[in-house]
Amino acid sequence: MVITFPKNETERIQIQLIPPRKLSKEYLELRESVWQDKLLQSHKHHKTFWDGVLYSFEGISQSDMGTPVIKLSTIKYSDRIMKQIVGVDEISRRFGEDHYLVHCGVGINVITSDDKFVLGRKMTVAFKKNKWSFPSGNMNADEVPVTHFNDIVKTAMVELAEETLIAPKLDRMIFRQLSLYNSYCNFEFTYQAEFHSRDVNQYFRVNGEFDELACFTKVELLELDCISDLEYSKKYL
Repeated sequence: MVITFPKNETERIQIQLIPPRKLSKEYLELRESVWQDKLLQSHKHHKTFWDGVLYSFEGISQSDMGTPVIKLSTIKYSDRIMKQIVGVDEISRRFGEDHYLVHCGVGINVITSDDKFVLGRKMTVAFKKNKWSFPSGNMNADEVPVTHFNDIVKTAMVELAEETLIAPKLDRMIFRQLSLYNSYCNFEFTYQAEFHSRDVNQYFRVNGEFDELACFTKVELLELDCISDLEYSKKYL
């Protein structure tokens, strides 16, 4: 599902924070077991993880004045690992639909001055290997606390700056749509870059999220092998 908002409505979006869901003892025990297994595997590969707090999507409604209200709560990073390892269908079957947790993230479609999309490829992560992605990331409550919609915009600015050498400007970061799929909620933005596609390598961050950056036309993008969230959302570009 994709939800879009008129520009004048985007500026009026409200955020409602609600308490985390109460999860069963059996679920929490399995989550801890899965998490410890993940830590053990990560140590073998000299990687580190922390069980931080992520925002989760709990619905969207309208206020009495017709203002869009996005409802957010929080989950742990280990809940996301649970979904990845155990699977959302199996979690729902074993523990009930109230354990179907939808974590939130941001994705940024960077467009160059000659109208090409800037994508990165990570060839060292198993489930993303050789797949193209836009700059994106989880909405970490530990990094950017969200109480207003502008905080989600700030999250997108932070992710873009962390994953590339682009110094984002607020007036160029435009909210595009809310994408809901596969127990994931993605706040998608368009960022109108000031550089030409031929200069993209100047914005590559060494030892960062990506192993390379490249630029593609919209037609080329539609033919690329992309990570799942971009594979889904590129149909709506």
